[in-house]
Amino acid sequence: MVIVSRSELVDALKLAGKAVPLRSPIPVLETVLLKTEADALVIRSTDMDASFEIRLPYSGDTEISLTVPYKSFASFVASYPRSEVRLQQTEENLAIADPEGKIETAFRCWPPDEFPVIPAPPEKGWLPVSPVALSRALQLTSFCAAKDDPRAFLNGVLLDGKKEASKLHVVASDSTKLGHAVVPLRRAPDFRVIVGISDVPRLLLAASYDELELAVKDDFLFARFPKGYLTLRLVQEPYPDWEKVVPDRSEAKARWVFTSDVLDVLSRVLAIAEGPLYMSHWQVCEAGLQVSVHAPRGELKEFCDADVKLLQLGDEERMFRLNAKLLHDVLKRIFKEYEAIDVFYFGPTQALMFAASDQTYWLFMPIATEPV
Repeated sequence: MVIVSRSELVDALKLAGKAVPLRSPIPVLETVLLKTEADALVIRSTDMDASFEIRLPYSGDTEISLTVPYKSFASFVASYPRSEVRLQQTEENLAIADPEGKIETAFRCWPPDEFPVIPAPPEKGWLPVSPVALSRALQLTSFCAAKDDPRAFLNGVLLDGKKEASKLHVVASDSTKLGHAVVPLRRAPDFRVIVGISDVPRLLLAASYDELELAVKDDFLFARFPKGYLTLRLVQEPYPDWEKVVPDRSEAKARWVFTSDVLDVLSRVLAIAEGPLYMSHWQVCEAGLQVSVHAPRGELKEFCDADVKLLQLGDEERMFRLNAKLLHDVLKRIFKEYEAIDVFYFGPTQALMFAASDQTYWLFMPIATEPV
């Protein structure tokens, strides 16, 4: 009999469940593999693109090696009243017994050799990463990625370790906006990979532990944390040189500061502006920014006190047009982390830059820009 802590098993199954598909034409993918090894009860799950392996301490002198239906097993364990779970393999069944050894319930299982082979992690080449810094960088950038673009690289987040020594650049873009953040490292990474946007929440789970290491082998990213590791199939498409689209701040024609007050203005704009473009007109002047909307539902004109500095713009004003809904969504995410950001304006053909620091910034493309 194999005895494990119920609370630890519940947590492990919750984590493993993030790689179990809700429905699959391959029934064995809706299971988790349970296997005892010398020092741990190993739980594995996979959807063929992402996999978890979690290791739990156990007591007992018997072996287990089978796959159990995830949904029914996890549901039973979550509501199980005892502090320990006693597992027992009986031919093709997994039984749960009480402290006296009486069978309380059993699950019909699959043979373990039908469970897909999960890529083995590398033995060396692991890169220690601050889980807090990586989580923050992913949260600040991943919302800029596309969800279903035919250009596969846009449906992911770039982890670029080859741009600069001892820094991991985290970049995401859907071609209308781009987010960039940096994770400082103790040594230089040697990989440049794209993590699919649907896999970012899984990577964030791995980064929720106190320690984290990353490694790349073949077409997979491995994230090792204290209780196991996560395997992610990488997006196999080259990522363009993102630095080429990042403007030089010294060439800005105007600069101002946005605070969360701009969200109130945008909310009023969205009450009138209509999709799909949600067109809003922004005019830069010495006094600040004037925002106007002209739509069948009405007209609106508001002023934003934005501490504008006309740098190379001189006295000439500029008008640019933005999708108010996309802008509201982007700024709402940014202001969850920052109270104020600098905004750089570069002219009629370039993106606006929202900058929280030298290393953390976002680019936002206007719908159209023209002189007033």
